[in-house]
Amino acid sequence: MDSKSNKNLTLDEIQSQSFIVFIAGYETTSSLLNYAAYMLASHPDVQDRLIAETDKAVPQVMIEGTCDILSFGQKI
Repeated sequence: MDSKSNKNLTLDEIQSQSFIVFIAGYETTSSLLNYAAYMLASHPDVQDRLIAETDKAVPQVMIEGTCDILSFGQKI
């Protein structure tokens, strides 16, 4: 409902607003992930620290099919 004129939104207006909200959420998430990957690649010491912390906090779990996607070195 439009608070100024007390009219309901049309279906087109609802679809347009929903699209804008969806795209805005998608773009911000995409930008954040791209920037985080860039910063980690630019600072290998921070990347190594993050990997070490993650390896310590998250147990290594083998999921069926995981070996199929691992590189040769990781299979050995």
